[in-house]
Parts: sequence; structure tokens; C-alpha cells
Amino acid sequence: MWSENKNSLMGFPFEEEINCHYAVSLLPLLPMRAEPSEKAEMLSQLLFGERCFVKERSEKWTKIHNANHSYDGWVDSKMITKISVTENDNLEKADFWQVKNVVASCFSEKLQQNMLLTFGSKFYNYDEKKEIAFFAGQVYKISKENLVRRNVDFSEKTLLEITSLFLNVPYLWGGKSALGIDCSGFTQLIFGAFGVQLPRDASQQVQVGQTVDFFSQAKAGDLAFFDNPEGKIVHVGILLDNKTIIHASGRVKIEDFYPQGIFSAEQNKYTHSLRLIKRII
Repeated sequence: MWSENKNSLMGFPFEEEINCHYAVSLLPLLPMRAEPSEKAEMLSQLLFGERCFVKERSEKWTKIHNANHSYDGWVDSKMITKISVTENDNLEKADFWQVKNVVASCFSEKLQQNMLLTFGSKFYNYDEKKEIAFFAGQVYKISKENLVRRNVDFSEKTLLEITSLFLNVPYLWGGKSALGIDCSGFTQLIFGAFGVQLPRDASQQVQVGQTVDFFSQAKAGDLAFFDNPEGKIVHVGILLDNKTIIHASGRVKIEDFYPQGIFSAEQNKYTHSLRLIKRII
């Protein structure tokens, strides 16, 4: 255990303070489950570098609150790394870089092995010249070519470039990567790249932003929400303009967008009923 007076990279406190309630994911993808069981539903995923607050802990399972998108779930206790209150505060304030490619190779000094990380993974205390980052007592080497500092500048061009990286990624309930993604995980990941932190679920995301009153006023970057026959918000996608939408349904795809909803040329029918449009950016 790192301490303030021995082998410290960041002035980590003594082990007594480590017995706290914070942790960080140092694995490429970490499933968050509805119950403390490997058979339980996967609600979401933690990406590399995402922090969380520990709410309950047992030998095998830990219930966490994801600091990046205010979501609770159970994770395998050995898959997260505990950090002190001090370091959590430091990381919250620290400058960060995020992976801008669908996948990127990162070298772990501790493991002496490479890891494949996914889009949106975060690095703190990154040295551009040495191309290394250090946090949670570990050192990682990753090429600057794979990273962007903090956020991507939003424009129609960058929106199309980034969302197109995920075309044909298969739908996966709770997924947040190019290995599998769900509709709200997709919107959350894309907006996170632009520095906008959305809640996790479509029913939560619909509470954010301002309503676009007229269909003709919709533009690139707006979120379109869709409901079921009972009126519940069940789907979300990102408008590329006021005629096309990119969303995760079966796979990530671009389809035609009308006042009635999404029209699937493949199925020759409307597949999602439009409820409203919200402007986030």
C-alpha cells in the first residue's frame, strides 16, 4: 500500500484512510449488475478510469454508485480498485484525457502487459511528452494519438465522425462500448465525448435539456425520444439532421426520421413512435 512517506506517486494516505468508500475501474469493461450474482441482469458497464462510490461491500460483491452517471449496481469486488478520499478528490479535480478511438492499446507497468481499452476510457495526470499516465498507484503508457484532452469540440462534422465509429455495433442491454451497446449507453457515451454527462437511461435522459417545440426546428445533436403504447419512454437516438437519426436498435444504424418516428427501410415500417425532441448542446 502506498503511503505519504514511501514509494508514493501522488502522496497517497496511509492504509487507515484507504478503508473508505471510493473506488476506480482499472479494467477495460466492468459489468454492473442488478443483483449480487453473475447471473443477474447487466444494468451498465464501468469503463477504464471511471470512479464510483461504494455503498455496500461483501467479500465477493460490492454495490457501487457510478460517479460518472449516477447509477447503482453490483460489481465483482475483485474487479474494482479502492482509492482514498484524498485521491478521489484529486481525480475529480484533475485534468484528464479520454480514448477517442473505438479501441486503443494501453501498456500497464504493473502487469507488464497490454490492455485493449474502449472509447471514452479516462486517463489522469497524463504526461504528453512521455505518453504515460499515473493514478491509483499505477502507471500506464498509451500513445497520445489515441487520446483527446478532456472533450471533443462539438460540430455536425465531429458528431458524424464519432457516431459513425459505432455503425453496426451490436445491441447489448447495458452495454457501453463497440463490443455491444444499448440505445441510452450510446447517447451517453457520445455526449460524454463532448463533455456533456447524461444520465444512464432514456427515461432519465428525457429530463435533461430543452424541448424542441417544432419538428422543423430539430437539428444535428438533438436527442429524439420514443415511447411505447403505454406512454413510457423506451428508446432514444441522436439526430444527424432533421431527417436522419443514428440509434442502437438491433445494431447501431442510421435511419430516416419523420414526425411519426423512425422509419426502417429494412422492415418497410415505422419501428419507433416519436414522443419528443430535446436539445442538449
